[in-house]
Amino acid sequence: MLIAIAAGYKTAAPRLEQLRIKEIKDSKTADALRSFDLAFKSIIKNPMDRKTYPLSKAQRVFFGIDV
Repeated sequence: MLIAIAAGYKTAAPRLEQLRIKEIKDSKTADALRSFDLAFKSIIKNPMDRKTYPLSKAQRVFFGIDV
């Protein structure tokens, strides 16, 4: 089964790469920046509670959220 999956990825990889390149070429920088700006403003306006922060225990300890 893993061999079949690997063969599928090997077949699909060139096509996926072509699609990726096309999407990059067709993208509009201004639209992308607007989307990032809106997402950033949203998270600043509605921050997540530190207790429910979606990080693993190791990440919470690393960032000093959970000791």
